[in-house]
Amino acid sequence: MFKFGFVLLSVLAIGLSAACSPTPPEFPNTETRIINAQNPTNSYKLFIFKPDTPAPENGYPVIYLLDGNSVFGSMVYEVKRRTALKYGDPAIVVAIGYPEEDAWNARRGRDLTPWPPATPPSEETSEKNKIIPGGADDFLTIIETQIIPAVEGDYDINPNRRTLAGHSYGGLFTLHAFFKKTGLFQNYAATSPSIWYAPERVFKELDAYAIQHHKTPDTARLYIMVGGCEETPDQCDPFIPAASPEMAQWIIHIGKMVTNAATLYDKLHAVRGDDILMRNLGGENHTSVIGSSLSWTAAFAMTSPEKTTIVQSDNAQ
Repeated sequence: MFKFGFVLLSVLAIGLSAACSPTPPEFPNTETRIINAQNPTNSYKLFIFKPDTPAPENGYPVIYLLDGNSVFGSMVYEVKRRTALKYGDPAIVVAIGYPEEDAWNARRGRDLTPWPPATPPSEETSEKNKIIPGGADDFLTIIETQIIPAVEGDYDINPNRRTLAGHSYGGLFTLHAFFKKTGLFQNYAATSPSIWYAPERVFKELDAYAIQHHKTPDTARLYIMVGGCEETPDQCDPFIPAASPEMAQWIIHIGKMVTNAATLYDKLHAVRGDDILMRNLGGENHTSVIGSSLSWTAAFAMTSPEKTTIVQSDNAQ
């Protein structure tokens, strides 16, 4: 099971990398920083954008974005567009990536996965990847103790309007952070979260979170997004059934991106009500959903909580 999931994500990442510049575009008011430069296996590159528009009274909202090498430029365009049209408060973007130039670094398979996979990878996959999964807690600690203090010590940021956003493995990481570090961010945007990776553990974390929330209520918001065609490769990914019928079957019966996301939404909405949002982005597959989800993520982060109707849930329909 893991083998096909790994192969699928690799194929999609390769396709997306071909469409992405390996070096994020440069914008005015941007800078890059290296975190942990002395330790190459645990170093990270930050791509930071600050808008021209003055900060709101309490500081800028900030979007911490995973897989920063590939999506920094697209998110900056979204933030600049929404700022120019006054569709929300201007926001700072902090895209967390890697010093290497590839758009999708193999280390994400370690940093964004909370545990070993439900089904161990084959020896062939393990040898090829050279990455030991299950490092999400260490990565989350680096974000909390190094990245956030480094950025927010130098920029006028409102610590009460932090957003964490990620796609695929990044969506899985975002869910894990929501369950384990609910107060670290106020907004969590999980796009196409890879719940298939270890579904029993994801839902076990959800159950533990529900118990904790009843004891100590929190106000963090979660926005779940998924491509409407992520379980119908014949409609949106015609090359997959043709090239690999086995992979197409994995997408439908094991990956279950839409089904898993909807189940997660239903369970969390029962606990938290309208602080849990979901949007099914029709016509999008696992790759194309990235672009459209960035627009909704920007709206989510740049909109004050009392204006949630701007990004209101479509109730998983």
